[in-house]
Amino acid sequence: MNGIHDMGGMHGFGPVVVEEDEPVFHAPWEKTVFAGFAQLAAQPGRVPPRHRADGERALPDLVLL
Repeated sequence: MNGIHDMGGMHGFGPVVVEEDEPVFHAPWEKTVFAGFAQLAAQPGRVPPRHRADGERALPDLVLL
C-alpha cells in the first residue's frame, strides 16, 4: 500500500543515506517534541501500538499539519 497514511513506508525512493556521526536531533525543536511525546506515552492508559492502527485507518484527506 502506498497511501498517505501508510506507516510502513513507500517504495521506489532508493536506499536510505545514513550520515556519518549523525546527531540524535538535527534541530533544537526536535528534542522538545520528542520529550513531549515521551511524556504522553508514559501516562497510564496510553497504548502506543493502537495509535499506529488509528493512523493507518485515517482517511487520506484528513492530513493534520
